Amino acid sequence: CRDAEMQRCRDAEMQRCRDADADAEMQMQMQMQR
Repeated sequence: CRDAEMQRCRDAEMQRCRDADADAEMQMQMQMQR
């Protein structure tokens, strides 16, 4: 396993995590408005 490969993998993982967090936040806000 190459370092560059690991770095790219970690970046993609963090991006997915961040997207999931944003999704959860949007869901919560939508429910609060009701």
